[in-house]
Amino acid sequence: DLEAVPIFNINVECSNCGWQSDSVHLDATSEVDSGRGKHQCNLRLKCKSCGRSIVLDYVPRSTGKMANKGEKQPVVSIEARGGSVCGWTLTHCIVHVESGMDMDVELEDGEWYDFDDEAGVPLEMTGVECTVE
Repeated sequence: DLEAVPIFNINVECSNCGWQSDSVHLDATSEVDSGRGKHQCNLRLKCKSCGRSIVLDYVPRSTGKMANKGEKQPVVSIEARGGSVCGWTLTHCIVHVESGMDMDVELEDGEWYDFDDEAGVPLEMTGVECTVE
């Protein structure tokens, strides 16, 4: 099982003028003022081109079992107002492995290798590609 990633590196596009941000960090545990009354959000940006406010919220979801090798695996939902997520990179996650342990995964160049001592099997994540749908 692939569980919630606490910090996402994302690129955002303004829905008003099309400006695209450099990579920004969306921390699923942080709460900031959204600029709309008492509503809190995980990240609030100001478009550097038109000044419009872009508000982003991580939406918790269960992803279930890992997809088979070569299949796409949904891992996150992000609600955006005033803009949209146009790209992202996975660098950290937690994987629930065969022996029942949770393993902390730090991806380097889209790859991770380890060994599940309890189950006696090698573990790997390779060819990780992040898309927005």
